[in-house]
Amino acid sequence: MVPLFVVLPALFLSWKARSASWLRPLRPLAGLALTAVIVAPWFVAITLKSGGAFYAEAVGKDMLGKVGGAAERHWGPPGAYALAFFATFWPGAAFAAMSVPLAWRERRTDAMAFLIATILPAWLIFEAVPTKLPHYVLPLMPWIAVLTVIALTRGEVTPRRRGARAVALLVPAIPLGLTLGLCVTGWKLDNHTIPWISLPVLAAACLAAGASWLAFARDLPERAVALAILASGLLGPGVLGLAQRQLPTFKVSPRLAAFQNTMPCRDPLVGTLGYREPSLVFLTRTDLVMLPDGDAAKAFLQGGGCRLLFVEGRERDAFNFAWPVGRPAPPPLGVVEGFNLNNGRRVYATAYAAAP
Repeated sequence: MVPLFVVLPALFLSWKARSASWLRPLRPLAGLALTAVIVAPWFVAITLKSGGAFYAEAVGKDMLGKVGGAAERHWGPPGAYALAFFATFWPGAAFAAMSVPLAWRERRTDAMAFLIATILPAWLIFEAVPTKLPHYVLPLMPWIAVLTVIALTRGEVTPRRRGARAVALLVPAIPLGLTLGLCVTGWKLDNHTIPWISLPVLAAACLAAGASWLAFARDLPERAVALAILASGLLGPGVLGLAQRQLPTFKVSPRLAAFQNTMPCRDPLVGTLGYREPSLVFLTRTDLVMLPDGDAAKAFLQGGGCRLLFVEGRERDAFNFAWPVGRPAPPPLGVVEGFNLNNGRRVYATAYAAAP
């Protein structure tokens, strides 16, 4: 990632200047040498520890797998990041969209050429890669913010542009949609639960976002941006600090990990088939076994000792078919239903236990 965000702009600007001599004052060779000295001990340690398996996994499987196909079931067509941008860069996305004409008009100036070089090449590569995860483009967001502020000071962020008022409606649309969505989710998936404690904060975020749109419509863009930032400062704690804590449907991993406390034996070995979230590792144990198929899950459960197995709903049939006729899988310890925020899907996970 670091070369992607550093080398691409350098190549782009060197092409524009028809020379790379402007890099010489940065002393890149000395910087690379210092970087090598700092990171070399870690690379030596991981090589000795894994015997080279780390590189095969990280580069061969993880990185190249995402380039060649949609890893982790996060596929998206080209343009997916551009569409998601209006939510992931909220509340600045609407104002950033109004900054694009300025960047195009002044693309030959040093400042705009630098911003285009830092944003556009990497963004196009991410759009071309099949695997789409929203946080991949996060390092580009500060440069987009810089471009937005430049456009704001130049008077380019204005309701006088055609369609600008409609685009600015994105500012109140996001908190309003999240507030309604959380209420509907809690009502449907959590036995008619409404996150009441969060509603005053979420309502304040909606009001601030609405005031931001009104300020923009009155041609007060700086006030509009300030109110939008206030809305963002309210929405984050309202959603993450309050609402999601009241909705068990979003707590799939904690509810699965809680099965450890219901086991008749202490410190069970834990395995999972289908459900693979980093949070489950932190909440159970670091040697969590990621099982590839139903046969492996059956073998894990029959491996002896105290064991706890989680089987995600899409893998349940494969797990059941792995058991011979007349000797079905053991009765489940319990079932967890919820919503996986990481991939945006409903989750049905069944827990099975084996005790000595």
